[in-house]
Amino acid sequence: MSLSNNAFKFCATVLGVTSVAASGLMIYDGCSKLNSAQRELDEAHESHRINMEMLTKSNINCCKVMDDLGKTQLDVLADLKDYFDLLKSVAKKEPPKLPKISFVKIPKYEADEVKDASIAADALVVGLKSAALGTAAGFAAYGTASAATLSLGLSLTGSSLVSATIAKISTGTMAAAGIGTTILGVSSCCVGLLVGGICFDLMADKVKKEARRVSDEVKRYEQKSEEIRKYLGELSSCATDYNRTLNKMHSIFKAQMKRANKISREKEKWKRFSDEDKLIYENLNGTVAILYHMCNVQLVRQSESLNGLNKINVKKIENIQFKADNFINTINI
Repeated sequence: MSLSNNAFKFCATVLGVTSVAASGLMIYDGCSKLNSAQRELDEAHESHRINMEMLTKSNINCCKVMDDLGKTQLDVLADLKDYFDLLKSVAKKEPPKLPKISFVKIPKYEADEVKDASIAADALVVGLKSAALGTAAGFAAYGTASAATLSLGLSLTGSSLVSATIAKISTGTMAAAGIGTTILGVSSCCVGLLVGGICFDLMADKVKKEARRVSDEVKRYEQKSEEIRKYLGELSSCATDYNRTLNKMHSIFKAQMKRANKISREKEKWKRFSDEDKLIYENLNGTVAILYHMCNVQLVRQSESLNGLNKINVKKIENIQFKADNFINTINI
């Protein structure tokens, strides 16, 4: 059965309209999917931006706390040379014996080692005045006394000495990153010393442009940065407590030095000191020993993995703090 011309034209018209409508629907559906994908991509990038801002803020706050600790340690070390100058004035070549305190074994030290660290710290204090945020934090993470001693072999002064010392204690990925570069708001080397290669791994990754992969990648970023932020919070808390104890010990040192200097002026020679005078010097020697070891503890243990997260040296920190607290509660200032 054949269609009439009019019927054929009618069907063609209907089919043509239907075809156009169908094409329009397909175009609309395609645009809708593209817009949805773009929104997903935009939301993911915004989420990532906020996440990185939070991580940067946590890192800067931690660096400020660790900077304070590192600067305190350098000030303490620089002051210790006064003790050895005092011993010379009373013709005492070797430090007095260490005091005996119940439940606490005062750590021994080599006098020449402390003297060297004190001289080096004095030079680094000057250079730190113009140093970038996180520099002293790097010293504290590594072990300030050890870092200071390493700087002795460098024929530099001021900020150049500080930069060269940081470079010397930075290794692997941290050194490769370069002192001049900035990661998470501070010097890359200092970030490496505090946090570890995980930060470089995080910064090296890029959020892919394909919307279908963005969600998974952003989640991975969030997990990494959350782990780092937790670590930075714990390190900040630990450094704050440690700095508080260190400042107490430093105050005790200054008070003891005042008394010891008075005895030195009055008695002049060690052989004229009474047993009570000698006990004051023994306690002072104990304070010097604890201060030096508090300034030489490596607060952060570097990760064995280049892309790993560092660990807080909790055991050593708690050990020396225990000795310091017991010493503070036992001696007679």
